[in-house]
Amino acid sequence: MAQAGVVLDKDQFNCPICLDVLRDPVTIPCGHSYCSGCIQNYWDQDDYLGIFVCPQCRQNFNPRPPLARNTMLADVVERFKKTGLQETTATTSNQSLAQDGDVECDVCTGRKNKAVRSCLVCLASYCDLHVQPHYESAAFKKHKLVSATKHLQETICGRHDKLLEVYCRTDKQCICYLCLTDEHKGHDTVLVEAEIQQKQTQLADMKQSSQLRIHQREKEAQELRQAIFSLTRSARTAAEESDAIFTELIRSIELKRFEVRELIKAQEKTAVSQAEQVLEKIQKEIAELKKNEAELDKLSHTEDHVHFLQSCESLQAPPTLSVMPSVSNLSFGPVMTAVADFKGLLQEVCQGGFVCIYEKVRDVVIVGPPNPATQLNTTQPSDGEAAVQMEATHVCLEILKDPATIPCGHSYCLDCIEDYWNRAKQKGQYSCPQCRQVFNPRPLLSRNTVLGEVVEKFKQSESSAQHVSKAEEVKCSICTGRKTKAVKSCLACSDSYCVAHLRVHEERFHGKAHKLIPASDQPREKLCPQHDKSLRLYCRTDQQHVCSQCVKERHKSHDTVSVVDERATQQKKLQETSLKSVQKLKDMEKELRYVVRYIKHSTEAVVEESERIFSKLIRSIEKQSCEVKELIRVQERATVSQAEELLEKIQREIVELRRAEAELEKLSRTEDHVHFLQKCKSLHFPVKPVEMPSTDALPYLMYKSMRGALADLRDSLDETLERDFKRISDKVISLKEASNQNTSERTKARDTDASYNSEPKTRADFLQYYNDITLDPNTANPYLSFSDGRRGVTTRSEPLPYPDHPARFTNWAQVLCKAGMAGRCYWEVEWSGKGGVSIGLCYKNMGRSGGGSDCKIGHNSKSWSLDCSYSVCSFQHNKESVALAAPCGSRIGVYLDFRGGTLSFYNVSDAMVLLHKVKTTFNQPVFPGFWVGLGSSLKLCSL
Repeated sequence: MAQAGVVLDKDQFNCPICLDVLRDPVTIPCGHSYCSGCIQNYWDQDDYLGIFVCPQCRQNFNPRPPLARNTMLADVVERFKKTGLQETTATTSNQSLAQDGDVECDVCTGRKNKAVRSCLVCLASYCDLHVQPHYESAAFKKHKLVSATKHLQETICGRHDKLLEVYCRTDKQCICYLCLTDEHKGHDTVLVEAEIQQKQTQLADMKQSSQLRIHQREKEAQELRQAIFSLTRSARTAAEESDAIFTELIRSIELKRFEVRELIKAQEKTAVSQAEQVLEKIQKEIAELKKNEAELDKLSHTEDHVHFLQSCESLQAPPTLSVMPSVSNLSFGPVMTAVADFKGLLQEVCQGGFVCIYEKVRDVVIVGPPNPATQLNTTQPSDGEAAVQMEATHVCLEILKDPATIPCGHSYCLDCIEDYWNRAKQKGQYSCPQCRQVFNPRPLLSRNTVLGEVVEKFKQSESSAQHVSKAEEVKCSICTGRKTKAVKSCLACSDSYCVAHLRVHEERFHGKAHKLIPASDQPREKLCPQHDKSLRLYCRTDQQHVCSQCVKERHKSHDTVSVVDERATQQKKLQETSLKSVQKLKDMEKELRYVVRYIKHSTEAVVEESERIFSKLIRSIEKQSCEVKELIRVQERATVSQAEELLEKIQREIVELRRAEAELEKLSRTEDHVHFLQKCKSLHFPVKPVEMPSTDALPYLMYKSMRGALADLRDSLDETLERDFKRISDKVISLKEASNQNTSERTKARDTDASYNSEPKTRADFLQYYNDITLDPNTANPYLSFSDGRRGVTTRSEPLPYPDHPARFTNWAQVLCKAGMAGRCYWEVEWSGKGGVSIGLCYKNMGRSGGGSDCKIGHNSKSWSLDCSYSVCSFQHNKESVALAAPCGSRIGVYLDFRGGTLSFYNVSDAMVLLHKVKTTFNQPVFPGFWVGLGSSLKLCSL
């Protein structure tokens, strides 16, 4: 029966740790049995923790249990080994046995099976059968399984027989935890897993780098093969190759020709643009004069002669340009300014939009007192009540103050209704001043908070709203708050009255000597302050209005006429002056248009001369082309040989790189960490790669000899081009000087080439090159709003409905100026705000649509900028930033020397503190541009 039991339950005699039949079995307190050596080794690994667990049920034992051989179980196991030998042998014969070179299973007895996995914790390799507990038992699931390897002993420390779980970066070797306490103490150490991750990352980078190098070398090899093919073919087509070289040179000449043409056109454009600006100013002056005429015509319809003459004293025709502006510098100043007397009128017209708002608010929140006359006629109170009511009506002509609502529903000022009821206290009755409802006892009053808040909001809106009466109408002097139109003025009271207050005035002063006249702003101005008589005469000697008594006294024997005659004289004089001013401006406009045509004609002549010079240069190059063709054939053979040698070296390097890449791939797949790290130390790439010239230069190796011959040609070409540039510049300057004989000596000195040899130092020097620039609304981002006649700009939080335009910035809050610059120019900018600003230049073809760096001023190769904020200041160009030590002031000066290739930024002061200066080459006109951060504003200074 015992034998039968062994045959039926043979698995129960396998050790759960080694999976083999128990050897020297021991039983631990929980009842499970193990090989004595297996359980001892298992607990030795946890000895430093002081806690010993059963590998199967995970029960803890502390202290470590003593172990002794289970004799009864050992006897049963021995019998099992004898009876189960035949079965074990039969089973083994059916499994895959290890062959030469295979890793053997460390658990199998007798003939070893082929191991499929190795455990880095158990330091053993297992076949398919014996590895199953590592997958099924919870005790082994934390063990690290890798592909079967023969290098397990390399994971054990040779000194301490402990697992190599630490990597010493100082000595570049794997160590155990005990090594950390002696020879590797204080070294830079990390866990093996961490080092593995870093090494794997490095291997991935090395692999990627290797692939890139292989790809690059293959590409270079292909390009080199193509170059060899091209060089071989060039032997048969030497003439065509030489023609290609000289065609490139001629193309360069053509480019210079274009640049010269553009330089002249830029000068023409600047001159014409300035002339057009003057034309625009003249046209505006003509419009202002016509507007002045309209005001004169309007004033001529007034019946108040005294008012007419007084207005004529302040109304003068605006001064016109006395001489034609200089054409050489085209620095036109403003032709005329707006008439100061009409500014107030314009401001009131601009505020017209507030009238309708005011009217709507009044209809909602104001409960005004009834018309006094209507109140008297409908209620017919006694004489005492009428006096009280009339007096109360005068008080309540204002907006409600501390509104209180009485029981009938009407609202009044709290003080007004209290005062009204206090006067009626002796009667013991308290009535509503509007509906006359009687209350007894006296109602308790308190402030109506809701109505009070509405009234307060109305007062705030009313402060900025336009009055009911029009700007040109006379307003009632008695009305408070909103003024109504006056219909009469009293010379005695010196006040003007509306219809309602006129009735009050007539009732108060009925029968008294209060003379009423048509409504006037200053009624007292119609009376002589000395004699209190009407001003019906005008003294031309003293240029003032007088009365008949003044003529007999202080103005005796003066030249005096009636105000009617003087009005006719003044009106005719002003009209004649206005007509003369308009005609003079039209003559200047005609002359300026002739100057524009002359500038364009002269520019065409200069362009023709430059074309003739460049044509001569091109013919000279074509003549020398024949002398170079022979040099090509000699160089071709040597160049092909050199290229073939390079190709052979590159191919050998590619082979070495592929071998290294295969080794990297194999190493990256190993799961043995220690073996991986040890192998990484010996891993290396091929030696220094083959150096070869740029593939772009290879097709031109054959022209080395030719370049020596072309050097003199290119030198002479550069010299000729520089001389041609100078001649064109001289022509442009002489054209400017000849167009105006009245140019000052200082302006002439500024326009000569001699000025380009010196740098401005003081602010006065810089102001010689001042340019009056304006912003271009077609380029402005929708979040930018203009002010000060398009000289100021501010960033908004909400976009404006600007029309679509191809030049408009769609994402960046930027704007450009209208005119490009191609000479010496200077301008100043004022900025403020926490958002900061960018002040710079850009080419016209810089990107506008999108939020990338190609559209941001200063962040690409087509623009330069100075970034200003309260905290930092930096210069930006082509994604490169230069931090500046000096802080940015609120006023920045920008100086451009287009021909000299310099751009400078200054803190504006008497000493002009330089912030940054950059040296570059401008190949096309540049446009001033600005970026404005949210909460910031920027303004172009007018000097």
